[in-house]
Amino acid sequence: MTVAEEKELLEKVLSEDKQSYDGFVRKYTKLIYNSIYRTLELKGYKIAPDLVDDLHQEVFLSLINADFRKLRTFKWDRNCSLATWLCVVTRNFVLNFIRTDTKYKSLTKSIDEEIDEEKENSFLDTIKDESPSIKETMDKESTIGLLNKHMERLDVTERAILNMSCVQNIPLGEIARILGKSEDAVFMQK
Repeated sequence: MTVAEEKELLEKVLSEDKQSYDGFVRKYTKLIYNSIYRTLELKGYKIAPDLVDDLHQEVFLSLINADFRKLRTFKWDRNCSLATWLCVVTRNFVLNFIRTDTKYKSLTKSIDEEIDEEKENSFLDTIKDESPSIKETMDKESTIGLLNKHMERLDVTERAILNMSCVQNIPLGEIARILGKSEDAVFMQK
């Protein structure tokens, strides 16, 4: 979609054209889902499908509440695409959710909590065997093969970003500095 087409779509959405809004949601829904998922994952949150669905709906609602107040704040002159802006808005929405969340807090407990709950058990009893099963190992190997196949389709920059981020564990800010891009641009390509 060209910038002119995006502008036209946004103008129609802001004029409350139902069909255009449906098209807007279809166009950006995957982007919003991916941004939610990545933000939760980067923050070490346990990702539950119902949580992602709820956040997805809430992000879109936040864009249209009060006569599209949030969506109307997007400005084309910021050298930022609508998609990038939506990712930033989504990331900020999810970070605010994480700060205030009480329902979906991490399901892990500290070792001290577990020992207090089960005073009869020894410390070794509280450590679970987390080694992968044979099925998990096979699934992982097939997933790695599939990932390698899809990695070949990416351009050089996208592969470099994934390598620096996922393999070398370089922070996004540092990757952005290395590539001479904004952190949001790197976040979008990751």
